[in-house]
Amino acid sequence: MSASKSYYPSFSPLDLYYLSVSSDIFQYGYIVFLIIGFIGNICQIMTFLRKTMRNISTGILFLALSVSNIIYLLVSIYVLMIYGFQISDQSNYPKTCQFRHYMVYLSTNFSAWMLTLISCDRWIRSQFPIKAQRFCTPRTAIYSIIIALIFDCILHIHIITPMFGQTAPGVTTICGADNRYPIYSYFYTEIWPIISLLTITVIPAICMLFFLIAITINVQASRNRIIPIQQTNLNRHEQRRARFLHRQMLILMFVTLMVFFLTTFPVALMRFILSNSNIQQSFSFSLLLLSILEVITLSNYSLNFYLHCLTSKLFRKEFFKYIPCSISITFRQSNRATNIGITQQYFTHRQQGTVTQLMGHRSNTNELGKNNTTNI
Repeated sequence: MSASKSYYPSFSPLDLYYLSVSSDIFQYGYIVFLIIGFIGNICQIMTFLRKTMRNISTGILFLALSVSNIIYLLVSIYVLMIYGFQISDQSNYPKTCQFRHYMVYLSTNFSAWMLTLISCDRWIRSQFPIKAQRFCTPRTAIYSIIIALIFDCILHIHIITPMFGQTAPGVTTICGADNRYPIYSYFYTEIWPIISLLTITVIPAICMLFFLIAITINVQASRNRIIPIQQTNLNRHEQRRARFLHRQMLILMFVTLMVFFLTTFPVALMRFILSNSNIQQSFSFSLLLLSILEVITLSNYSLNFYLHCLTSKLFRKEFFKYIPCSISITFRQSNRATNIGITQQYFTHRQQGTVTQLMGHRSNTNELGKNNTTNI
């Protein structure tokens, strides 16, 4: 949707151009990523709900991450309506502002710490393969999710207090600290950006980087140690299955972390620099930068499912079990395998029969030769 001069009568032509571009980015970018994100995260939840995935602690953590991503996408619909379609907010704006910002902070922080827990889970499995049987369980993953959620709710509790909401009476376009509370206004503008940057981006990124390096070192040092089971109690088939599951979970973890680093960390750093710099920017240019940053951030919560399908054989296998056409494909593959087995058995029996006939023919020839020698 393009902005018109009648809608923004006091802006210059350049400002109108910035507003038009930002409106298009909000509208078309959000529509595309919301559709992709909802479909992908719903399919991802269905996949991680399967028994093979939810019996693994990492699968439980990925499931919680997908739910958090959907919450972020649901809250982003409000941004699409206001800035994309330019529909005015007719609700109780202070309460809507508090709820929207609280859920945004809650989901972004929770997703970051879920990725940290996923990295920690895989590190424990690679560093302590025997003890991981006792620590890395679905129940432990659920307890970790509850603790992270409680910490997240307490950390952002100030967002839903009367101190946060409208910046001034009558303003329904910007959320922030209420000017009637100067101490909180100072906290929100000077201290909270640092806390938010540390808890959502810097600390989780440092932890994830540490776990990634440690996992890489452990895998290179000893490939046998990454199996989280005792080899003496399992046969070779189960050992190969455990090694396959571990490798596929590592692939899912690496892909998800790369998306997080590429979409979240640069955006958070840029926002922090812009918020603490003394560069004077017009409202239209700030809105244009905001639209670009928001779309990049939105992609982090929309693309995981598709990247998982492209990179993980286990994820594709579990996901395709939900598709009806996969039943016929599996049936054809089983029939093909059965036919190949029957063919191999046929040729094996035929070769064995040929060898038996040759051996019988040779024995008869030898006996005939012996009789001829006796007769001579």
